Amino acid sequence: MSQWEREAIGERTSAAMQHKASVGEFTGGDAPYGYRLADDGTHLERVEGEQAVIALAREIRASGASLRAVAGKLAALGHVARTGKVFTAVQVARMLERDRIAA
Repeated sequence: MSQWEREAIGERTSAAMQHKASVGEFTGGDAPYGYRLADDGTHLERVEGEQAVIALAREIRASGASLRAVAGKLAALGHVARTGKVFTAVQVARMLERDRIAA
């Protein structure tokens, strides 16, 4: 009986999170690069300075550069992640993928 209850709770939680995401509500964790949590605590709003870096990364990538090359070019131009460190190829991939989904 308790196993069934755990499964039912998991299914309800999953459905609720999918619904929140489908209506544009933030589902938790750190806000992705380019966004911040709005004052209402449920929606994300764009951070224009970070959006400019994402647009630049998209342009560099569209020119045929690898993810590592994009990260290197961003570093050469003085752009860093929120931590103050240079972007890695994985961070660039995540940044571009999230931006594609959000657009």
